[in-house]
Amino acid sequence: MSNVLFFAEHSQGSLRKLNGPALTAARQLATRVGGQLIALVVGEDVGAVAQAVARLGVDKVVCVDDAALRDYLPRRYASVVAEVAEDEDAEVVLAAVTTLSKDLLPRVAVRLEAAMISDVVDFLDEDDAPAFVRPMWASKLFEVVTAATDVVCLTVRHTAFAAQEESGRVAPIAAASPEIVDDGTTFERFDAVESARPALTDADVVVAGGRGLGSAEGFASLEPLADLFNAAIGATRAAVDAGYCPNDWQIGQTGKIVAPDLYFAVGISGAIQHVAGMKNAKTIVAINKNPEEPIFQLASYAVVGDAHKLLPQLVEALTKAKA
Repeated sequence: MSNVLFFAEHSQGSLRKLNGPALTAARQLATRVGGQLIALVVGEDVGAVAQAVARLGVDKVVCVDDAALRDYLPRRYASVVAEVAEDEDAEVVLAAVTTLSKDLLPRVAVRLEAAMISDVVDFLDEDDAPAFVRPMWASKLFEVVTAATDVVCLTVRHTAFAAQEESGRVAPIAAASPEIVDDGTTFERFDAVESARPALTDADVVVAGGRGLGSAEGFASLEPLADLFNAAIGATRAAVDAGYCPNDWQIGQTGKIVAPDLYFAVGISGAIQHVAGMKNAKTIVAINKNPEEPIFQLASYAVVGDAHKLLPQLVEALTKAKA
C-alpha cells in the first residue's frame, strides 16, 4: 500500500495553524492513492504536538523526538524525513508551503530520488495517477503537473484548502529513531521578529497597508485597528521597499500567502503581485481614495476616502460598537 507522509510543522511547542488546511489536502491525496495518511512530527519535546496532530483525522503519527533535532538543521531533518518515508512506504511526502518546507522538501526529494512539485492548489486524476495543479504568473495561469518518479514530494498552499477539523478520535502515535545525519553543521541562533501579534499565515484577521499610507508614520496608524481584532499587520511590496515596515510583513507573490477571515486593505492599489497573496481572504474591506483602483473589484466592502482620516473614525466606531 502506498501512503502519504505529512510533515507537521510546529513552533514554540504548538502545532502551526496552517497544518489544518494542508492536512485536508493530504487526506484528499491519501484517498486518491488508496493509502494511509501518516503524520510526522520531528523535534525535541514534541509529545504535545504529536497529540495535537493525532486528533486531526490522520491514521497514524510517527514522532521522532531527539535533542539533536531541537533546532532546524536542513541535512539532519532531511535525513530523518527521508528514512521515515521509506519505512512507512510513502508514495507522497507532503507539507504546507512555508519558508522551512521550501528548504526541506527539495532535500528530501534528492534523498528519495523523487520529483519535487511546489505550491500545489488542487489535485486531478490523469491516467489513473494523481496530477497536481499549481499556479503560474501570479495565479493568472494554472499548470497541471504529473510525476514520472515512484515517490513525489509536494508543498501545498494552505490557502487553497479548508482546514481539517478534529475528528473525534485519536490516531496511534509511534516513536521512531531514524539515523540522524551529522554533517558538522551547528545551530548558532535564529533572529526571529518578535511580536505579540499572531503570525501572518495563522491570523484570522489581517490589517494590511500599502504605499498609499505615505510614510512609516502613516503605516503606524494601522496599529489601533489591528489591536481591536488582535490582527496581524501586513504590507505590499511597495510599502516594504519604501521602508514603511519590515519585509517580514510582505504579502504577495514574493511574500507570504494569507487567507484570513477578514482582510483590511488600506491604501493598497490592488496590483496583481499583491492580490496573488491575499485573494482567498473570506471578507475584504478596501479603503482607498481612488475609486478606480483594482482592489475595489476584489473587495467585499469598498470605502472611498483618505485613509488617514477614515482610520481614526473607523477605530472609534468599532470601539463604541464593542463596548
